[in-house]
Amino acid sequence: MRRRNLLAIHKVEEFAEWAEGEGYVREKTKGIYEVLRLRRNPVCVPLIFYKKDGAKEHVTVYGGGTVLVHRYLRQLKR
Repeated sequence: MRRRNLLAIHKVEEFAEWAEGEGYVREKTKGIYEVLRLRRNPVCVPLIFYKKDGAKEHVTVYGGGTVLVHRYLRQLKR
């Protein structure tokens, strides 16, 4: 399932730094729509975050990425 209103574009860099602290490694993005690609270990499928063409506020988050973003957002509220 995808979520288009979960992670604000201006929070992507902060989120990526937080995810690196959680053991994820940032990888080089592919294509013009990817804004972030994270992988926990070389065997796992990467978590990919996209910017929809014309999107001004949020990036699109899929599958396991939504769980990670929810953890990040919960920690922000503390």
